[in-house]
Amino acid sequence: MQNKLSILLLEDSLADARLIQEYLSEDKTASYEINHVMTLGESHDWLNNNPLPDLMLMDLNLPDSNGMDTFLSLSSFTNKFAIIILSGIEDQLIAIKALELGAQDYLDKSKLDGYWLNKSINYALQRHLQKKELQELTQRYEYAIVATNDGLYDWNIQTNELYISERWKEQLGYSNDELENTIDTWHSRLHPQEVQSLDKKLEEYLKNKRGYFNETFRLRHRDGHYIWLESKAKIVEFDENEEPLRMVGTHVDISKRVELELELKHKEELMIAQSRQAAMGDMIAMIAHQWRQPITVIAMAVNNLKVDIELEEEIASEQLVEMGDEILTQTQHLSKTIDDFRNFLKPNKEKTSVCVCDIVDGAVEMVEKSLENNNIKIDVVNHSKSKILLFANELLQVFLNIINNAKDALKSNKVKNAYVDIEVSEDDEYVRVQISDNGGGIPKEILKHLGEPYVSSRAASGTGLGVYMSKIIVEKHLLGKLEWENNEDGASFMIMLPLKDTRETR
Repeated sequence: MQNKLSILLLEDSLADARLIQEYLSEDKTASYEINHVMTLGESHDWLNNNPLPDLMLMDLNLPDSNGMDTFLSLSSFTNKFAIIILSGIEDQLIAIKALELGAQDYLDKSKLDGYWLNKSINYALQRHLQKKELQELTQRYEYAIVATNDGLYDWNIQTNELYISERWKEQLGYSNDELENTIDTWHSRLHPQEVQSLDKKLEEYLKNKRGYFNETFRLRHRDGHYIWLESKAKIVEFDENEEPLRMVGTHVDISKRVELELELKHKEELMIAQSRQAAMGDMIAMIAHQWRQPITVIAMAVNNLKVDIELEEEIASEQLVEMGDEILTQTQHLSKTIDDFRNFLKPNKEKTSVCVCDIVDGAVEMVEKSLENNNIKIDVVNHSKSKILLFANELLQVFLNIINNAKDALKSNKVKNAYVDIEVSEDDEYVRVQISDNGGGIPKEILKHLGEPYVSSRAASGTGLGVYMSKIIVEKHLLGKLEWENNEDGASFMIMLPLKDTRETR
C-alpha cells in the first residue's frame, strides 16, 4: 500500500487552496494527506501539535504576516522538511531569497497547474533529501577528523632505523611492542600498486632536499585490509656534506575521508545519470526533427512510383534507379541519426584523442533541424585543430545542454532573428569553446546561483541539473573550466579545456 505524503498547505485564499488540493487529488502517482491552515499563527500551532509534514506549501502574503517575514518565521524548519514557496509575480525576488535561505523551490501561482505542482514537489523532496544526506556526510567527516590522532615517525636515513609512535602502530592494529622500528616495517606494508611510484617520489624528495614530502598512500592493516594514510614529512637534519640524515613526519588516517569522497563521487555520478535521463526528452524531439525531411522525401518517391503504376505509365529503368538511390540515401541518413544518438547514450569508459571542433560539429548536426524549425540560426567558427584526450560523449552532453538551454530561451522570449553562435579557438593553455545567444540573458538573481544543483537557466522548464552537471563534467572529469555571463543580447558560456600534456595536432 502506498504511503501518504504529508503536506501542510499555508494559504489564506480558499480558492487557491481548493485549486491546489484539486491538482493534488488528480495526481495518480502519489497519495497525499493535506492539512490546510490560513495564517502564520495557525501554521505554528499545527507544527507544534502534530507530527511534522514531509513538505510545506507556503504562501508568503498572509493576514498576519507578509513577504520574507513569513518565511523567516518558519525558517527553523528548513532542515526538517521540504518547503515550496507559492508566490505571485511581484514576490519572485523574495521567493529567490527564500531559496538562498533554505527553501527547495518556488512556484508562480498565476502559472500553476497540476503538472508543474507535481514536478516541483518531486524536485523539492529530492533536493531536501540530498541536502540531509550531504549534511550527514559532512558531519560524519567532521567526526572522523576529530577522532583521528596522528601517528608520528622519525627516520634515520643513514641507518634505516625508524622510530614509530604507539599511535602509528595502533592505526595498523598493532600494540606498541609488536612492530620493529625499521624502515621495512613501513615499506613491506605498502600497497603493491603504490610501492614503485612512492619509492620514486621519496628518492626525488631526498635528492632535491627541499620543502615537504606530502603523499597519500595505503598501508596494510593487521587484519589484511588497507587503510588510507596522508603523510607529511620534512628533512630536519643534514650531515657536513648537506646530505639528509633525519626525516620526521606524521601519518593521518584518512580512510573515512576517502570513503566519504567516493560516496560523494558516486552521488555525483548518479546525478549525472539523472541529467542524462532528463535529456532524453530533448533527444526524442531532435530525432523527430532529424527524421521529418528524409521520411517526407521517401514518402514522395514511393507515392510518385505508386501513381505511375496506377496510371500504367512506363517507368524508365533510369528513373527507378534514381528513386532507389534517393530512398537509399535517405534511409542511410535515418540510420546515421540513430547511430549518433545511440553513441551519445553510451557511457565513456576511457578518454580518447579527438578534436573538440569535431564534437562541436556533432552537437550541431544533432540539433540543427530542431533549431531550424524554430527559426534559430546557428553559426560555427573554428580556429582550433588540436586533438586532446577527453571523454567525448560527456563533452557532447555539455554542448547539447548549453545549446538546448539557448534554444529554450530564444523560444520562450520569442526573439526575432534568433541565433546561436559557437566559436572554437585555442591558445597555449586551452581549447576554448564559446557558445553565445541573443535570448535575453539569464536573470541576475539566477545568474549568481547558476551551477548549483536544481538552479535552472531555463525558468520553469528546467530540472536545474543541466548546468550543474556540465560544470562537474568540465571541471572534474575534463579538468577544465566552465564560465558564463550575460552579454549585450543574451548569455554566453565559455568551456575551457586544457591542452597541457594532452595536445596532439592533426
